[in-house]
Amino acid sequence: MRSDELLGLSGGQGFRLFSVDGGHQVVNVVHDLGIVADCLAMNGVVVLDDFFNPDWPGVNEGLFDFLARSRSLAPFCYGDNKLFLCGAAEQTDWLEWVRAQVVPHSKHVKPVLLSGYPVLHLDPPSPVLLLPKGA
Repeated sequence: MRSDELLGLSGGQGFRLFSVDGGHQVVNVVHDLGIVADCLAMNGVVVLDDFFNPDWPGVNEGLFDFLARSRSLAPFCYGDNKLFLCGAAEQTDWLEWVRAQVVPHSKHVKPVLLSGYPVLHLDPPSPVLLLPKGA
């Protein structure tokens, strides 16, 4: 699928959430990230599956290849086999949101640099802990 076809499915509005869990080869990851970068709405998030999974090194290689070619997406946190990316202009906002909303509930938090971006490596809490009371 091309990005213009995918964007058409949103009526040209873009998407707020993408899960990238397709091919695990470098070429597949670079292709998929390029498509979602073109179709991501403002304040949208991309979840890249199998990040740092030792069985799928092509995912990491593809991510770093993509980030070296394009600064349209930026990582802001990772953990539990997932990497979270957003539009590069929104990286600081998402990083601060994670610090305020997720870090207080996490067992492990370590600030690191990833492709030049400050990101958080964390052991994410149960989603139930992040839901408003009564939800």
